[in-house]
Amino acid sequence: MTRILLDEHIRKILESPHRLYGAKSKPQLIVDSEGMAYKFFHPKKKLISSKTFRPPAKRFKRNAEELNKRGVPAPIVEETLRAERSKCLILKYPLLEGIDYRERASLNQQASLDTLPKICADLHQRGVYFRAIHLGNILHQSNGQYALIDISDCQFTKGPLGMYKRVRNLAHLMNYSKDKAAFEHYPPNQFIEEYLSIAALSPLNKYLFKQLRRTKHI
Repeated sequence: MTRILLDEHIRKILESPHRLYGAKSKPQLIVDSEGMAYKFFHPKKKLISSKTFRPPAKRFKRNAEELNKRGVPAPIVEETLRAERSKCLILKYPLLEGIDYRERASLNQQASLDTLPKICADLHQRGVYFRAIHLGNILHQSNGQYALIDISDCQFTKGPLGMYKRVRNLAHLMNYSKDKAAFEHYPPNQFIEEYLSIAALSPLNKYLFKQLRRTKHI
C-alpha cells in the first residue's frame, strides 16, 4: 500500500538534507541525516506517454528486487510513498555505500577503471542488460564489490546475455559522452581483451563478439 508523504514531512527533510540532487522545488533525490534516500519520480506533463503504463518508479522497484535476487547489489526499497500535493511517487531506501566510477576516475584515471571489465562480464553472465550503464551509475564499494544505482532501465534474460546485447552494452558504456575522457586512459582494445578473458566465451561466441564489435566502433 502506498502511503502519503505529507508536504510538511517533505519540507522538514529539505530543511537540512545530508545530500540533495536537483532543486528544492523539484528534488530528484534527498538523503536524510540517517542515511535514508528518498528518490522522487515526478509525473510527466503529457496525459499519455510511453511511461504511462510502465512508470519508472515501479520499474525501479521491480528491477531492484530482480538485481538483488541475481546477486547484484542494488537499492532495497523499503517503502513506496506519494507526495501529498505534487502526486509524485517517492521510493524510500537505505542509501548504498560507495563512490561512483566517474568520480573515482577523476581522482585516479586508468587505475580507477581496472575492475570495470570484470563488472561488465559479471552482469552479462547473470543476464543483466543495464541499459542506463555509465560511470555515474556504478558504485565502487569499500569491500571491493560494486553496486548499481538509477536502475529504472534494465532488462533481464534467463541465461547469459547474447553477443549483440553484450557489444551494445559495452559500446554505450565506452562511448557515453560524459565518460569519454576517462576512457582515453583505458585503451578500448585493452578493455575488450580483459573483458573477453574474464567472460570466457566459447570460440564461436568470441568470434561473433569481435565481428559485432566492429559495427559499434569500440
